[in-house]
Amino acid sequence: MARARRSAPQKGSDQLSKLTSEDLIYLAGIFESALQGMRALGTGFAAYASPNEDWPKYMAKTYCGEAKEYTANRTGKTFWGWYLSLEDRFKLIKTIERAGVARATGPIELDGILYKIWKRIDLDRRQVLEGEGYGR
Repeated sequence: MARARRSAPQKGSDQLSKLTSEDLIYLAGIFESALQGMRALGTGFAAYASPNEDWPKYMAKTYCGEAKEYTANRTGKTFWGWYLSLEDRFKLIKTIERAGVARATGPIELDGILYKIWKRIDLDRRQVLEGEGYGR
């Protein structure tokens, strides 16, 4: 039996449509400065971490995702993370690509990153993304 598709737009979609050029350039800088972060395929870990809550909360409010506190297993220190679902990662990177603000990541590399994330997203969720204008 096929699963029902969710048709309600994700809350991140509204946020992304309101981003300024300055917001996009800032986001592109963060994206291009890390080897993992938004590019990572797992969602169990924070895309980015900070020792305090201000920056992750700002990122979640401005771009999408959520800010949560966590304790590092190895050190026992408390950090704040900016967590992004695969769908949010895809939308953010697609938004960077469309805006043409990536400077150190070429179109072929961007396409490869988007493809890897796209393949990890549930088929039903992909259909919702396509309906929101974020298809491959």
